[in-house]
Amino acid sequence: MTSVFTDPTELILEISAASHSEAWQQSQAHSTSDRRWCAYLNRICLDAILDSTQTDWVPEPTIAMTALPAIWEVVSGSLISLGKIRVALIPSETIDDHELAVPQEWVDIPSWAADYYFAIQVKPEEDEVRVWGYTTDQDLKTFGQYDAFDRTYCLDASHLTRDLAAFWVTSQFCQDQTRVAVAPLPAMNPIQAETLLQRLSQPSQRFPRLAIPFSIWGALIENEQWRQTLYQQRANPQRSVQSRASVNLRQWFEDQYEAGWQALESLFGTGASVAFSTRTLANTPEVQGAKLIDLGMQLDSQSLVLLIALIPEANQMMNVQVQLHPVPAERYLPAQVKLALLDESDDLLQAVQARQHDDYVQLSFQAEVGEGFRLQVGLNELQITEQFTI
Repeated sequence: MTSVFTDPTELILEISAASHSEAWQQSQAHSTSDRRWCAYLNRICLDAILDSTQTDWVPEPTIAMTALPAIWEVVSGSLISLGKIRVALIPSETIDDHELAVPQEWVDIPSWAADYYFAIQVKPEEDEVRVWGYTTDQDLKTFGQYDAFDRTYCLDASHLTRDLAAFWVTSQFCQDQTRVAVAPLPAMNPIQAETLLQRLSQPSQRFPRLAIPFSIWGALIENEQWRQTLYQQRANPQRSVQSRASVNLRQWFEDQYEAGWQALESLFGTGASVAFSTRTLANTPEVQGAKLIDLGMQLDSQSLVLLIALIPEANQMMNVQVQLHPVPAERYLPAQVKLALLDESDDLLQAVQARQHDDYVQLSFQAEVGEGFRLQVGLNELQITEQFTI
């Protein structure tokens, strides 16, 4: 690895042929050509920095965050540690180096925030990585402008330190505060996380990081397990759909429920089971199951209860009754929440929409054993779809 300081302002690093090849191969697992290119640029940037620092810089760096492909699926950047110092690498292909644009994730997610941010230009065709400036977290927030459109902190080049050779003196011997404290993000419950993961994993969501408020987005991807699930579902949408399409209703008769589904009395207790079903179901079901559905865009939003009751009939037919309820602590459903029945081709068969002061809505239909169908719950722009087989 060759590293060269030009004037004393920039650090030029070489991209090896092996790094090119390995980074390109690894990037092919991502969901779209844009995300593959992003992962490729980030990988060769990170490799160049690590190879250079292992030769020339002290202390030896380590990668501060693992499972990087899951990060690069949704946002550009990497985080390395140099002893106690955390440095965010922000790569770009742009030729114009008039500013540094740092994605908000690297600034406002507490476990992602860095002490320093490196402005890096990646030039794959020239086998070159150019580190042309850096700033502290404090200066980024003091002098930078927040761009709400693409959720970045933008700092004019005039506020960047260009002398990379001076970085080591500053970072190792100056004790001035470089990182501003970051407020913790609100806690997110697993039910809402599952709902958001299903929505954000859809191919139609080209920019999931911009699809929901940042506080919710940050809370979701700060969790490594949820971040990895989002990556896997976006990279393998067919497998993701299949995993969500495995609710076999016949197994409920053997008291076997898929993840998220439970017998109603197990979810809320015997009293709630009576309150939900006995008063509203047309016939006494032989078996029923329920699942909590979170359609809210805020962390304190109410959940809904999706209830399915099954009544066997003659000739391999099943009477299916589907209800949508508020949770027991709430009296009414949100107005305009919709419950829809779709066939396996996503054609609409039935739909009902809650009015003001509706305490539940219901669909009833017959299906043959072995037949599949989908249920969709929607409110405003958010829709959750569950698939079933009788």
